[in-house]
Amino acid sequence: MVLALIAGLGTFLVYQSQVSAQREAEGRSRSLTSLADELTKRDPGLASLVAIAAHDVAPTREARNALLRRYDQFKDDSWVLTGTESPVKDVAMSTDGAVTLVTTEIGGALSWQNGAVLFVRGAGGRIHREYLRLAQQVLYPLVSRDGRRIAYLSAQEGGTLVWHDVHRDAKNVLGPAHTIRNSDFGDIEVRSLEQNLGSADFSPDAGEVVMVVGGRARIWDLAAEKGRGLPSRVPALEKAWFGPDENTLVAQPRYGDETGADSSVMAVDIG
Repeated sequence: MVLALIAGLGTFLVYQSQVSAQREAEGRSRSLTSLADELTKRDPGLASLVAIAAHDVAPTREARNALLRRYDQFKDDSWVLTGTESPVKDVAMSTDGAVTLVTTEIGGALSWQNGAVLFVRGAGGRIHREYLRLAQQVLYPLVSRDGRRIAYLSAQEGGTLVWHDVHRDAKNVLGPAHTIRNSDFGDIEVRSLEQNLGSADFSPDAGEVVMVVGGRARIWDLAAEKGRGLPSRVPALEKAWFGPDENTLVAQPRYGDETGADSSVMAVDIG
């Protein structure tokens, strides 16, 4: 009788322990599901991983629904770039989409502390993600058409163009930083530099960068680390891009200058 009572009590305690463990796992699963839902807008890739973890901990109804929502979100996507750690501010991409540079708002829209993250998709489809830890106050991400170079304008020290070579399938994907400073931007306050920035673009061969700041266009030769302006006959510009070759710019005059048409563009020979 005593042995039967002891055996029954032991079985009951084991059962209670299993029930408690299951309930605890279900509670953790539901907590992870809530976290996955919170991450959906900020980092959908991480939200998917958290949803998978929630289902692995315990296949609750909430976890299954979270997995189905993430599946529905990505079912038509071939690949996804995720993990910027902060809200995305701006994006630039190579023509084939294999090299992508994004700038992020590290401390929010009003903090003025922006970062940058590089994504490189290799030949096998594997995506390399690299945080540009030294990139601060980044205003404009640039990626060359062939993806072999990236650049950005840093508001530090009154305006600095920073560029890197990109080696897609090498062990070290990102080359060292090269910087070009220009005194033309020294009279523009850091906090107004973004408002004065029109556009920037790599030349087709990635050897030069054109950038418009405060209506003034400047073309940098990256190898020579020298910049030059446009002919005096060219009016103040709103935006400028390289055309099909290194000798032509496609530019939009600043609103109200000469043409007075918001949608007008002009070709500028810089050869």
